[in-house]
Amino acid sequence: MNLKFRLVHGKTLHFLLCILLLTLSTTAHSEALVSEDEAVRLAIEANRELKAARFLIAEAKGALVQSRLVPNPEVEFANSSDRAFKNEGEYALSAGFRQRFPIAGRLTQAEAVARVDVALAEAEVNERERQVVGETLATFRSLAIINERLSLYAHLGTRLEELVEVTKKRFKAAEVSESDYNTQQLELERLRILQQTLTLEQRTKLNELKRVLGKSPADSLSIPGALNTRIPAQALQNINEHVLSHALNHRPDRISKLLQIDRARSEEKLAKAEAWEDWTVGFEFSRDRGVFTEPIGNKQDDFLGVSLSIPLPFWNQNEGKAMQAKAAQSRSKGELEALDATIELKIASVKNELLSLLPVIARYESELLPLAQKNVKTLRESYAAGLVSFASVIQGGQQLLSFQDQYLDSKIKFAEALTAFQIETVSYLKDEK
Repeated sequence: MNLKFRLVHGKTLHFLLCILLLTLSTTAHSEALVSEDEAVRLAIEANRELKAARFLIAEAKGALVQSRLVPNPEVEFANSSDRAFKNEGEYALSAGFRQRFPIAGRLTQAEAVARVDVALAEAEVNERERQVVGETLATFRSLAIINERLSLYAHLGTRLEELVEVTKKRFKAAEVSESDYNTQQLELERLRILQQTLTLEQRTKLNELKRVLGKSPADSLSIPGALNTRIPAQALQNINEHVLSHALNHRPDRISKLLQIDRARSEEKLAKAEAWEDWTVGFEFSRDRGVFTEPIGNKQDDFLGVSLSIPLPFWNQNEGKAMQAKAAQSRSKGELEALDATIELKIASVKNELLSLLPVIARYESELLPLAQKNVKTLRESYAAGLVSFASVIQGGQQLLSFQDQYLDSKIKFAEALTAFQIETVSYLKDEK
């Protein structure tokens, strides 16, 4: 009875340990799968540089609050007496209050400049966000193609290992030469070295993606699937005017140029307003006590005074600041025209690149790769049956690998062009944003 209990207890404990180990193993090997859209969302929310950049808006808003404030008032006190000399009891006391008042709409113009600065800060943050999204998409898609290439090498390695086993048996049976067997092993080792090199590049790209997404190197992260290249060519051909209009209306760098023109215009108005410096209004109370000989005797007088100080813009009317603001306005207009031309040229360039790459990729997928794979399969089967030489199998395999590499190189170019197209046209924002 006791022995049976110990046996059941031992089985239960073993079962629980297996469940615990399975759970720990699953937790240790599970990685956070992140799609492309999720990666973009995480980058916008968690990128450390972008988080720091958002404080630019808070800084500009602080400057806006400060621009509305009037100068602080001044209080003056004065006291003089003859104690250090005859000490006859003579003294003079005064207390004054002065307040400067901005005129010519200086505060209004200063607030207008500060408001543009807030909009400029927001545009700068949006521009940094655009760059972060571009880096995210480029890294994500590059990593997707690396994963696809690794998957290809793994598949080719498995097939080559099977071929090596066949050759090994035929070599033992003296059906093939030792050089054929050694050549296959060297080919397999070459493929493994390519896998190791690509695995290192995969880790590097994954760490880059983690950095952009605001994660630490210790965080688990992986991306599913391969790069999608199925974009109808007709869809790209029919969006010329719409895409360009969307880019011109939403590009943060272009919005910054427009705001810089507004800021220069506001700076010019502010310079003209600042030509009239603040007027100062003052109130003063004073008391004088004098000691005179008889028959006058001691005398005390109280005074209440009002003063107005008006600086006159005779020699300095801020002509230099006004000229500087006008020149900045003209410069910003010129930069805007250059940027518009650059945007239009880049959009047309990357769109044409996409249109030229789509049929190439489609031909690889529909014709060349299936034919090369079929050829390799036929050669391997013929080699296993002793119908063809090993050199033909190697040549077919190298041809397939060359086609696969060319296909993936085309996908890399497509990914770069697609990323450039989305960043140039700000199409990553989607319609709802």
